[in-house]
Amino acid sequence: MESPKSWYYILPMTLLMLGLFGFLAWQNIDGIQDVKVVKKTAPVVPTSNEQVIEFEDEEEEVDPAAEQKLEKQKKADRAAKESQLAALERLYGTSSEEAAEMRNFIIEQFGTTTEEKDETAGVELMVSEDEIVSLIKVHNKARFEVGVKAISWSDNLAKKAQAWTDDLAARDCTLEHANTKFGENLFKGTVTGPDPSGFGVERVMKEWMSEIENFDAETMTCAEGEVCGHYTQIVWADSRSVGCGYSECLGEDTSSRIWACNYDPTGNVEDELPY
Repeated sequence: MESPKSWYYILPMTLLMLGLFGFLAWQNIDGIQDVKVVKKTAPVVPTSNEQVIEFEDEEEEVDPAAEQKLEKQKKADRAAKESQLAALERLYGTSSEEAAEMRNFIIEQFGTTTEEKDETAGVELMVSEDEIVSLIKVHNKARFEVGVKAISWSDNLAKKAQAWTDDLAARDCTLEHANTKFGENLFKGTVTGPDPSGFGVERVMKEWMSEIENFDAETMTCAEGEVCGHYTQIVWADSRSVGCGYSECLGEDTSSRIWACNYDPTGNVEDELPY
């Protein structure tokens, strides 16, 4: 049996050990809480992107030359849109679903406007709707055969061509190229008598297309001493629109019809290949 005096040593030691373990446990829990608090209250340092966002945008200076260039481009886009719409109506008709889809696409690209000034106002086109369709079909058949994109009709180019042939007709149908930035194919047919109507679209395009025999597609050159420039202009890849006109010089003995077709952009550029 243990002596009662031993409790005087065991009991204090037990209480001391329990107190020490409790103190250590309390210190450990308090440390974890401190870490959590630091994480929650740590200051947020802004990134370099955030600093840039806070800067105010500087006001851009307006360049008058750049504005003029932009306005000029907008006018060119509007003219291209109007030419495309006119060509679609002639080729497919306004009720065609295909024409409607293309119309919507072009309007989305260029918008709609009636502000474009017609520099050839008052010029009356001689070509008929059927002749326009024939001209476009022959052009695009030739272009498709060499893998070139389609060309579209331009009323503006047609009026310029018409104005030029009217001018040539006033000078006895002299065959002479206009001094413009556009490509140009000319044709003149003369017959005995007062009726030159035989020189219609089919005859003119046949004459120009016959030059394919003088063109070497492998070397992209004309045969020596031969002409093929009318054909190469028809299939010139960079030319995207065409417009034609014709005028007549009527006489009792002989009569002539003179044709002109304008192309934009121009073809037959020196040191460049047709396609």
